[in-house]
Amino acid sequence: CDAPTGLAFSYNNDISTFTWNAVPGAVEYIFELDWAGGGWGVYDDVTATNSYSLPGLMQGGNFQYRVTTNCSSGYSLPSSTFLFTTPCSAPGGLTTTNISYTSATLNWVPAAVNNNNTTFAVYYRLANTNNTWISLGNTTGSTKNVTGLTQGTLYEWKVRKLCMSLNSADVIAQFSTLAVPVCNASTGLTS
Repeated sequence: CDAPTGLAFSYNNDISTFTWNAVPGAVEYIFELDWAGGGWGVYDDVTATNSYSLPGLMQGGNFQYRVTTNCSSGYSLPSSTFLFTTPCSAPGGLTTTNISYTSATLNWVPAAVNNNNTTFAVYYRLANTNNTWISLGNTTGSTKNVTGLTQGTLYEWKVRKLCMSLNSADVIAQFSTLAVPVCNASTGLTS
């Protein structure tokens, strides 16, 4: 009874799908999943086909899986270990509200698929520069206030979701603080 080959992994809409080449004479397959470098035994199940789907696997985590074939004559050795990292979904819908001369509120919408206690990192800087990003810290919410800005200035800000081993891509937006109206001196005074 041969061990499966051709192990692969795909991820779509919070569903992790594991596939491998079918083994002639296989009655079923034993699917095992664990943290990368783990000792096996965290999760295993049996499937009659050469694929396995699992919803809700932690995003941005490093994992490994292997498969053993069960033939009518007995079990194969486990397949080679396949290492993979689940993606980390980026937030979207960036908006800036409560814009004043020196402050603003940065808002975003978490991705539809999120782990519990999702944390986001938020940064800002002057727009159209290579200045260092200034951290506004991490938050489990979906808004962050920024103060101490310069009036009438264009800024850019970014947010990313923090996952276990792999963070999401940065998502960037821009806004301008309000400018103080110019007040010209009166002219043509007469008495």
